[in-house]
Amino acid sequence: MTLAQAAAEWLEGARAGTIRTRSGDAYKPGTVRSYERALRLRVLPELGAHRLTDLTRFHMKDLVDRLQAQGLDASTIQVTFASIGVIYARALDRGKIALNPTTGVKLPRAKGKRNRIASPEEAACLLAALPEDDRTLWATAMYAGLRRGELGRSGGRT
Repeated sequence: MTLAQAAAEWLEGARAGTIRTRSGDAYKPGTVRSYERALRLRVLPELGAHRLTDLTRFHMKDLVDRLQAQGLDASTIQVTFASIGVIYARALDRGKIALNPTTGVKLPRAKGKRNRIASPEEAACLLAALPEDDRTLWATAMYAGLRRGELGRSGGRT
C-alpha cells in the first residue's frame, strides 16, 4: 500500500467517523480538513507514490528540512507531521508496518504568541465605544475569556 492509498483510506474513514482519535472521539471536521490540506499540498506530491514500508525516518527528517527551508511556520510543519503520524499509527496498529518512521523525528517548536489581555479599565473603554446593542455580547465574551469563534451569531454579527 502506498502512502497516497493509506491517506485516502484514512481521510475517508475519519470523515465517516469510523476512524477515531486515540481517545475514541470522532475527528473534528476542521482537523480532517487541516490534515487533508497538509497531505495534498506538502506530503503526497513528494512521498505519496512510495509504499508505506519503504519510507524511513530519513525521508521524514528530509521532509522537515525541506519544509523549514521553504520558510513554513513551525505549526504548519507540526500539522503536516500529525497528518502523516495518524496514518502510520493506524498502519502500525493494524500490522501493516513494523515501524513508524515519524516516531522520534524532531520537529521545530512553535513559538507561542501570547494574547494581549486588556486591563479592566481598557475593557470598559472598549465596551463603551461599541453600539449599545453589542455591549452585552462583547462584555460576556470579554469577561468570560471567549475567543471570537466561540461567540456564535447574534443578530447577524460576530
